[in-house]
Amino acid sequence: MARLFPEDPAELITGEPPRVTVEPRGPGGGPARVELWERVVPFGGAAPDFRLAVADITGTGTFEREPVDYGDVYQALLYRGDEGSATGDGAVLGRLTMPAVVWESRGDMLTHCGEHFPLLTITPGGTYVSVQVATSTFTRVRVQLATAEPSLDDRNLPFFPPEAIVASAFTSRLLNHDLTLVDGLLEPDTHGHAPLLPGSELWFVVLAWNEDGVWDYVWGSRAVAPGNPPNFESITTRRRRITVGLTHLVCIGDGDPGGGDGEATFRFAVRVPGASAPLMSSTTWDPMPTGGDNWPNAAPFDIADPASRASRMTVEVSAADGNGTDGQAATDRRPVEFPVGRGAEDVHDRVVSLRSHPAGEDGDLDFIAEVTYSVAYE
Repeated sequence: MARLFPEDPAELITGEPPRVTVEPRGPGGGPARVELWERVVPFGGAAPDFRLAVADITGTGTFEREPVDYGDVYQALLYRGDEGSATGDGAVLGRLTMPAVVWESRGDMLTHCGEHFPLLTITPGGTYVSVQVATSTFTRVRVQLATAEPSLDDRNLPFFPPEAIVASAFTSRLLNHDLTLVDGLLEPDTHGHAPLLPGSELWFVVLAWNEDGVWDYVWGSRAVAPGNPPNFESITTRRRRITVGLTHLVCIGDGDPGGGDGEATFRFAVRVPGASAPLMSSTTWDPMPTGGDNWPNAAPFDIADPASRASRMTVEVSAADGNGTDGQAATDRRPVEFPVGRGAEDVHDRVVSLRSHPAGEDGDLDFIAEVTYSVAYE
């Protein structure tokens, strides 16, 4: 499994050129080769495109990059071979955001305006966390979220284990910063990455820095000004609740070789990873004419998802006609999509349309099934 991590666990550049380590393969294997893409974002300027830095990496290696001026940000992305993108999109296997700061020079730009407390608001959703923070001077801000409490290094700087970080984002040069953090590492080849899931307890670290590399950290809403002991705080993302049901059937072929109206029993199945068995319900349509519509009067499944196991939930519908086992049909198993992000994650009555594949010798039973689902977070 591929992994990208910095020499400095706090993901900072403090006077030395940035150094990053790439592991294309872990205990579970991984891609045959990967490539490293990078860019340097100037403190007061727009972010340039990423460029290919190291291609055809087939073994673990550490790479020293060009020095970065104080206040600027070095960003690195890890892709499978030949899949990199100048825009930073696509199947990203690893991601680093490393500002260049003067580690001896801590300021108070996060706590100056609030009488030694940060002007900080953190609002968790189910699949994202929004952060609003004000600074006393023009700064950039980086926020990291992780599934583990931060530790302090020998410089008294907080850091997370790389595998615990679920999301990271940074802003442009501002006084009032508004960030939305979502999980950007969803590929199965990503090694040791804890995903950002509904119902997760998370810790945060907020870093601000100016163009001279003077920096300030907070990791809680109180007692975090310079000189105070750590006061780590956690937040919990909202839990997911799903309602899903079979709501509409259209008969394309009734499967009755005699020419009359057919009849069939339909079975609706919802598969939730980690559950011992699928959720199932059935409905009978009799008489069932070719070209007819039916709206099953069945209660939808209500799925509370505290463990976030339904992240890859699938649905399918199968049917057998009333003449025996010859007239059968079934749909493909389709995933149910859960949008992520601020303003996007709630879903209301979204329809998944499923077309059957007829099978059997006793006529062609063929249908379209519509599954309706909603997603809310609480």
